[in-house]
Amino acid sequence: MVIWVALFGALAFPQSRKPSQAEVEKVHRSAILIDTHKDVPMRTARGMDFGPRAATGHTDLVRVREGGVGAVFFSGYVARGYAAKNQSAHRALEMIDSVHREIVERYPERPRLQPPAAPRSSAVAA
Repeated sequence: MVIWVALFGALAFPQSRKPSQAEVEKVHRSAILIDTHKDVPMRTARGMDFGPRAATGHTDLVRVREGGVGAVFFSGYVARGYAAKNQSAHRALEMIDSVHREIVERYPERPRLQPPAAPRSSAVAA
């Protein structure tokens, strides 16, 4: 009951003070920020260098670091045309290989590839 009263009070009487930029940055830096969908493998498979600030797109290693991102889930989309040519698996493997080769191996100081069964905290702590 006390929790509901506190929750109602917080919703009914919103905070009027705007947090400072320093407070916002403190909370941001104390959290583990996870980007759960990056289409970068489609670009790295075509030769994009993930390290320097890219002239196009929104993601590169510079921006990931500047934003304080602690973990990224890379995703790959295999277009319908690959299935029509019976090349879907090949295209998917190209993108997976590009994550290994063009991101993990090329920039070994960060990021690290985290195997699915390993504890997630070990990748963030490094």
